Amino acid sequence: MLPYDVANDNIILIEQIRIGAMVANVEPWQLEIVAGIIDKDETPDMVAIRESEEEAGLLVENLIPITSYLSSSGGCSERIHLYLGQVDVSTASGIHGLPKKSEDILVHIVPREMAYQWVLNGKIENAASIIALQWLMLNVESLR
Repeated sequence: MLPYDVANDNIILIEQIRIGAMVANVEPWQLEIVAGIIDKDETPDMVAIRESEEEAGLLVENLIPITSYLSSSGGCSERIHLYLGQVDVSTASGIHGLPKKSEDILVHIVPREMAYQWVLNGKIENAASIIALQWLMLNVESLR
């Protein structure tokens, strides 16, 4: 879920270490959108809202579906559900995550245009974040 504050035109990105990035010999501290795994008896919407609180300390005011897609249909059945979550970024700061999951997640408030520049220059490297930010750039006027 991409947390977005319409009034301030800022988004929240989280930063955490990713072993896959480390193995690929790229920066292991990755900038990403809020994400999580669907637990038993949860819907994708519920996960987006739960993870927003756990990973960024944010309450979602409105959840907007972006898309749902297979991450790599040739090799696995994982389906990604993308959302935009309207939030108030004034409540966002610090380090979050669940100790029982050994999460160490740093919250960043980023102007929308800067975040998209990070997509263009390769600073943001994961598909879900790129897709969500591209969707936001295409749809920002309709959200205002």
